[in-house]
Amino acid sequence: MVQESFAPGASVSAVARRHGISPQQLTGWRRAARDGLLPLDPSSRWLDGTFYLVFLLSAWI
Repeated sequence: MVQESFAPGASVSAVARRHGISPQQLTGWRRAARDGLLPLDPSSRWLDGTFYLVFLLSAWI
């Protein structure tokens, strides 16, 4: 979803709406990706889901 939002011509609002989340949430994830806190590389060792669960939970607190 974050990677999709970085595609040329993509709209954060449209991507967020398509996935049922708020644009603000997606913007936060995009910021984390730019800051290196949310890896977008599919070969990343973090793609086992653990990192994303922690990241998502921390966004709700």
